[in-house]
Amino acid sequence: MGTHEMMPLDDKAKRMRELLSSFYSPDPSNSPNSYNTSSKYTSIDDINSISFDPDQYMNILAHKSNLEGLLQKHVQMAAEIKNLDTDLQMLVYENYNKFICATDTIKRMKSNILGMEGNMENLLEKVSVALTYS
Repeated sequence: MGTHEMMPLDDKAKRMRELLSSFYSPDPSNSPNSYNTSSKYTSIDDINSISFDPDQYMNILAHKSNLEGLLQKHVQMAAEIKNLDTDLQMLVYENYNKFICATDTIKRMKSNILGMEGNMENLLEKVSVALTYS
């Protein structure tokens, strides 16, 4: 891992919440961490900006950094990519797990309803018989 350190659990949970919020927000301006595209709040090398240009970013990075700086940036970005991949895998797993649980719940509900139909028919017969004798 090199220079990358693990984030505390609270920071990771907050980051996950922000990722989910940004992913599920239909309008980027509604997101709590929405990125302002005006030139006073974004810079050319702001990788999280909507107006990010990767070619221009690489040109700036190559011109203002030496080889060691570029290698450090590579290690940093590789660690970020690995974290994002891990977060994505975790989200997929959690959603898949929820889907499986929902499917199991629906199966149980279906079997309960099938058994309930017979019980309701028996109840209806008993109520009919009781009403006939009263």
